[in-house]
Amino acid sequence: MQLLPFQQSIQNDIRNNKSCLIVLSKGLGTFHVIYNYLSTLEISTGNIIIILNLSLPEIESFKLFALSMDYRQDRGNPTEMIDNNTILSKKLIIINSGVNLSRRKEFYHRGGIFIVTSRILLTDLLSERLEISSIKGMVVFNAESLNIRNWNDAFILQLYKSKHPNGFIKGISQRPEILNQGYFGPGVAMRYLGTVDLFLYPRTHISVNDSLKYSRGIKVIEKAVRATENFYEIQKCIQILIEKGLHEIFKLDPNIELNLCELLYYSPKKLKNKIESITQDLWCKMTFRLHQIAKDIVSMRSLLDLLYLLDAVEFFFYLEYLRSSKLIDPSWILTTEFESLYKASRSRIFKVNNGKGKSNDQLECPFSLCLEVNPIHIQLFDVILNLGKELTKEEISILIQENGSSNYISIGKNINDQTPNQVICEEFDENENDDDKSGDSRRNEQNVEIYSKLLNCNIIQTKQLPEYRVLLVVPDDLCFNIIEIEQLLLNGPQYFSTMKLTEILQNIETGLSPPQSNIISKAMPFFGIPACSDSSQKSNSLHQLRLIFSKLIKCSSDNQHTYSFKDTVIHSINSKSIPERNYLDEIIENNGINPKIIISYSNANIQGKFWNAISSYSPHLIVMLDPEISIIREIELYAAIFGEKSKIALKVILLTIQNSIRHERFLDTIKNEEISWESLERHKKTLVVPLSDFTENEILSKLSFSSINQDKPEHENGFQRVIVDIREFRSPLPYQLFCKGIKVIPMTLEIGDYVISRDVCIERKSLQDLINSLNNGRLFTQLQWISRHYSVPVILIELNQLTEQLNHHGKQHNFTPIKSNSLDIYTKLILLVRHIPNIKFVWSSNSSFSSLIILRLKNNREQPNLQIASTINTGILDINYNDITVDEYKKTVKKGKKRKFTSDTSKSSYYATTFLMHLPGINSKNIKVITSKFCSIKEIFNASLETLTYHLGASNGTSLFRTLHEDCSEIYV
Repeated sequence: MQLLPFQQSIQNDIRNNKSCLIVLSKGLGTFHVIYNYLSTLEISTGNIIIILNLSLPEIESFKLFALSMDYRQDRGNPTEMIDNNTILSKKLIIINSGVNLSRRKEFYHRGGIFIVTSRILLTDLLSERLEISSIKGMVVFNAESLNIRNWNDAFILQLYKSKHPNGFIKGISQRPEILNQGYFGPGVAMRYLGTVDLFLYPRTHISVNDSLKYSRGIKVIEKAVRATENFYEIQKCIQILIEKGLHEIFKLDPNIELNLCELLYYSPKKLKNKIESITQDLWCKMTFRLHQIAKDIVSMRSLLDLLYLLDAVEFFFYLEYLRSSKLIDPSWILTTEFESLYKASRSRIFKVNNGKGKSNDQLECPFSLCLEVNPIHIQLFDVILNLGKELTKEEISILIQENGSSNYISIGKNINDQTPNQVICEEFDENENDDDKSGDSRRNEQNVEIYSKLLNCNIIQTKQLPEYRVLLVVPDDLCFNIIEIEQLLLNGPQYFSTMKLTEILQNIETGLSPPQSNIISKAMPFFGIPACSDSSQKSNSLHQLRLIFSKLIKCSSDNQHTYSFKDTVIHSINSKSIPERNYLDEIIENNGINPKIIISYSNANIQGKFWNAISSYSPHLIVMLDPEISIIREIELYAAIFGEKSKIALKVILLTIQNSIRHERFLDTIKNEEISWESLERHKKTLVVPLSDFTENEILSKLSFSSINQDKPEHENGFQRVIVDIREFRSPLPYQLFCKGIKVIPMTLEIGDYVISRDVCIERKSLQDLINSLNNGRLFTQLQWISRHYSVPVILIELNQLTEQLNHHGKQHNFTPIKSNSLDIYTKLILLVRHIPNIKFVWSSNSSFSSLIILRLKNNREQPNLQIASTINTGILDINYNDITVDEYKKTVKKGKKRKFTSDTSKSSYYATTFLMHLPGINSKNIKVITSKFCSIKEIFNASLETLTYHLGASNGTSLFRTLHEDCSEIYV
């Protein structure tokens, strides 16, 4: 397949530079860049190429993308694909937690292109299960994540550069706004990638413009419809409420400089994170009221999205439920803006009669129906009804020829329907709780094809109707499911709105008896909380709403009424359940085409997902309900690559609502992207990337000066090592230890998180985790097991983002309040120290400081023993220290510094030792004497007074003897 000019330019940049960072605008095809590059590489047996930093949905998307590209290059012959071992999809191997160690070693020995999760690859590299010398190079997707603390990938890259400096590292990104973060901007990611070569390809780049000029044959039509006055009134009221809440938070610090309009363009989740980052430094001023305001702001922002996405009836229902369930503070309801919001939402469904009329109908029903139809639905339906009207006779004949030759590719029908023995791509897809993002369950729905039922009749069987494919792209956060969209397209927006009114009434009736109904649970995720339990106020509100809707349906029913698809307001309801004929049948009869409508989510956040859909179905028309800049560019790229092959120009229709938040956000995204590219260009001109980083050997050589290494064998001299629990690789501390020159050994530890010597074991806790562990008692149990096997148990309390630093005003900075009773926490800490007196507490401000602490704790201490650390668990040990002698134990460990045996590594039992510590006369100073002179508690009970006083002293011996042998009444005389 011939490359576009800008794609050829990128390929030249990648091939001519061993390591580089490529930054593209969204939608310009990162998968195309990597696919074209990997297809040119020759991978011999045993050579490996690693692909990093793809989420689970992106892995699925890349696999399907490689299949489709290979299919096109082999001209659609599946048999040739299966027999061809040189195609890229045959070399792809996906490895995650579902692949055991023996199979991984087998795949590593075979070689190929591996898509591996970061934690599995890191542990395999550190454990030397995978030889770094066999890795030919690495490709890092989403390289901007290196700027925001993607520690595992940074660890892998640093390890690979130090052990295999001749290997290539290619980074690719399409998020310039993230690369601009921080003082060094893209220099942070480039430093991890080990490159000084930065190549920028924005949409305005000369080669990109020249490449996409082939797509100018696309007919793009933007239809910005105007909504009703009630719609804009609701949007205005919600904006004012959000601004009022933000002003209350901004009063805490007058120096906060944020644009309120930009905050309105944020998604609810992003707005929540932004408010949390603002208030994090002001935790001491955040009252309960302000916390509730911050939570309600996010709920109000969710209402803005629901206003655009929902029908008038559903929006009013959710607003009523939000008000009656007290999901927001009642003070909002008392504002004039909320009252106007509620009245405008109600006016979109019905209006209250003033009672001046004298007719019986008005007396029976004080409400009159005035149901507003979503203008986007009307415009969408108008587009569907006019399908094929603009086609000329020549274009219709071309469509007939396409139908006869099956000119389009359907991956689902031609590739995935092979026999089970014909494996094209090896995949091991098990659920893994990794750092990867998992999409919503609705995203996994297959694209739905809507056909007309009239095709099965005998009316037009003799006619050869051309197939006209329409790809309907709906927003990712659309509340409607596929079935509801089908009903909208088949029966019209007016029927759809009345159906929603009836459905809401049925859900209210069922919602009065069970805790929640289906329609309630559907919208609650927008507010970040589950549906609330029943309350008297909510029940009364829903009961009143049920009475109103039932009267509306009863008074407005008219079986003879027919809808016009241009009706924006409905005043009467046709009680017929389903129309006799759907509108797609009318298109067949009137326009002479066979419409095939494919409904698909935009999946704008998943690379390559939309490209797979558009290349699979090869649509003639694309209709977008909510324009995304990345999707539009993917359409441009598709038309530039395949536009010359198509004899019918691709048509794109963008449907938006004028002056809506969604439309303004789309324009703001384009503006911010231009600013990001300008900033990135400035960074590139002044960018300085350090190339003289210390290698691992240079760092280790600086750590081998200590006199403790003098008597060690030469092969053990010159390095420090720490055993790290595999679960700890989610944190940046293992990477910081590696940067300090410590050899990190991953291992599954049942006791402790870091074993730094034979005597010292560290349990790392964040501040909140420490409090939770104290409250549920887990920390006490963990320290019991640690102190049983290690003489120095250490709790490392790491603050990380919650660093207690002092600013120039002398106040605490960057600290989140603890939602617990401080006195209760201190009391539990004191009890913990009383029960386990040898425990050590270490406070650390961040992971870098923690690594320095561990380095100091390791000074003049032995290295941890791998064999012993792997056998220590909470059950029965492989080496029973209670049944072997000291000489036998010394034979199980390697040569080195002699270890002092304490109570937890000698013959004494942990539980017996704990019991003895609570007896009068026995303390931490003489417990070793007791455990070394007596074999069991029974011997202590049978010991004479002279024996006890000889070993413990007169006072302690007498106290212990009287406790064991005298009556309680005699002791307290």
